[in-house]
Amino acid sequence: MRKKLCYLCLLGSLLFLGSCNRETVTNPSLDISEVSSENEIAALKLKYNCIDISEIREKCKNYSEESKERFYVYGVVKEISNPTYGQMVIEDETGEIDVYGVYSEDGVLSFPQMESRPAVGDEVVLHATLQMYNNSPEIKNGRLIEFISHQKEIDINDYVKMTIAEARTKEKDSLVRLEGVVSKITYANGKVPSGFILVDNTSSIYVYDGNVAAQVSEGNKITVVGKKDFWILADEKTNADKFGYKGCNQIAEAKILENDKGTNDFDKTWIQKTTVKDIMDTAFTKDITSLVYKVNALVKKAPGNGFINYYINDLDDFNGLQNASGSYVYTQCNGSDFDWLDEFDGKICTVYLTALNAKSSASGCVWRFLPVKVIDENYQFDTTKTGEHIMKYYVDGLFRKVYTGDPSLEVKTSISSDLLGFENATIAYESDNTSVIRFDNDQTGKVVMHAGVYGDANVTVTVSYGTNAPVTKKIKITVSKVSFGDTITVKEAIDAEPSTTEKLTLRGIAGPSLVNQVGFYLIDETGTIAVKTEETIFSEVELGNEIVIEGYRTKQIKEDKPGYGQACITNVTLVANLYGKNDYPTDSFIKGKDLAYLSNLDVNTNQSSQVYVIEASLDKVETKYYSNVYLKDGDVQLLLYTSSGNQYNWASKFMDGKKYTMEVALCNWNGSGNKGVILSILDPTTNEKVINSLNYTK
Repeated sequence: MRKKLCYLCLLGSLLFLGSCNRETVTNPSLDISEVSSENEIAALKLKYNCIDISEIREKCKNYSEESKERFYVYGVVKEISNPTYGQMVIEDETGEIDVYGVYSEDGVLSFPQMESRPAVGDEVVLHATLQMYNNSPEIKNGRLIEFISHQKEIDINDYVKMTIAEARTKEKDSLVRLEGVVSKITYANGKVPSGFILVDNTSSIYVYDGNVAAQVSEGNKITVVGKKDFWILADEKTNADKFGYKGCNQIAEAKILENDKGTNDFDKTWIQKTTVKDIMDTAFTKDITSLVYKVNALVKKAPGNGFINYYINDLDDFNGLQNASGSYVYTQCNGSDFDWLDEFDGKICTVYLTALNAKSSASGCVWRFLPVKVIDENYQFDTTKTGEHIMKYYVDGLFRKVYTGDPSLEVKTSISSDLLGFENATIAYESDNTSVIRFDNDQTGKVVMHAGVYGDANVTVTVSYGTNAPVTKKIKITVSKVSFGDTITVKEAIDAEPSTTEKLTLRGIAGPSLVNQVGFYLIDETGTIAVKTEETIFSEVELGNEIVIEGYRTKQIKEDKPGYGQACITNVTLVANLYGKNDYPTDSFIKGKDLAYLSNLDVNTNQSSQVYVIEASLDKVETKYYSNVYLKDGDVQLLLYTSSGNQYNWASKFMDGKKYTMEVALCNWNGSGNKGVILSILDPTTNEKVINSLNYTK
């Protein structure tokens, strides 16, 4: 066997939400004649009496099960789809074929165990069995008889030896040589190794190379060379740039020089102890990707349709008072690569984790976690820290620095946590200028903060628990006047010609949430229009706030799709929040129509800016891989616009086959026809609306 000089095989698909696969490296335009000369190829084929791939494909049709006979075949490696099993695609001038499993010549060593093995672009001779698999010809159990490497030879002296901490600071394309312990392997679709976190006594970094990842086990101490990189999925780069996210700090095009094959623990002396909340609050301009932290966190398992999500949450679940700080563990294997977390489900553990990457969309970025190690140490919360804990996780961020209207903000005076084991910690609020900021008891006994005249007030918050010393904090709040020019009505915005150059200023009530889009409906007495915005606006705006926004009146539809599309306001800027807990006006809503009427509305005209009050039932249809929700009235049904039926979990109590009074709009975001959106459902037991608040954070 000719020895391979080097391999720099970049393989596909790393862990970067669902649609964030890295492409498997292939060479679709490979000219077979450029690999070796025609005479050399002919001599190699003659040496082993190789059969052309086109003939091999024909022979496969004779074997519904693996053949007992072996055949010699020559080919050029076009793709290595799974280095763990030596799964690849080879080709010659007559065609290509899948290879399931490549082993050493004697069949003893698997592909990753071989000291020298082919990469993309190399020539191979395999002695293999044949079969038809899922009606496709396939080579199985290929014994590697000979291969000719065409990989670029590297000079080890080009790679500078340094610590991982030093490597993290290097520019893109810098050549580095590192030593460290493999702490956690990542997997792509099919549980194919895609990379690993490498740790030394200074820091950590991600090594992205599937071929290299298939050669190591967690605990191996290795020496590796590679090229410094910052990786962002191509489809997300524009959005990442918008929010200052630089990408995953990683090493690519890697090659292992040494591997002790040991079971070493990784060095933890340098690892910073922090909280999940602090990680989640880290600016996306800061380079924290692939950097390991130590936190106390709640591990949660959430099964879905055909997948399992795992979450790493902070310890701020105050009996459902607010959403816990945290994020999901990113997987390309529908969660199966993290089933090792099952034993920690529902427990507060010591978690070593990294924000491996940030999903970047038009609405913002979100850190996504990779747990590196989890230890159940029977965590017990120190209740003497209750005051500090409530101050950090509830009081901090409760108030805005500046209000431009009366927020009528309900504030809690008592907090309990079953998770942490404390009950009825009390919170008191005192303002030194009650004409600016005051705290009143409403008719139900709740404490509500109101803003009054313009000016400043210092609010003192005191948290008390048992015999612990009270914890206090003074917060300055300003009530300020906001200026804005003339505004138009929602109806005027609806009637305006779509434009990406003329900004409009609208005033209305922040109404029910959009579904499967980031945003909400803006409603006034004249009409309703969808506002498509960034997630960050929901930290500034709550359901029922009176707001002034600027944006463009556009319509959204995919190219080459029929119909008008979706009328909406985009590129939104919040000019002013006038606050209030306002009921949105329903003056423009149309009554007296039924589901059949909505289903037959013309898709070629704007149907997305009208709300109807109808009677219908709700039906959720679930399969192993997806779920949908329908409005139904007799034989008529209308599909609701969702990415998953779970987006209507807020309405699950109404999915009982009964008819309810609903506020419904039509939408057509992608040109696939009119679909439904439920704004609210009237609960007959309370005679109150249950409003769709899906996107709202408060």
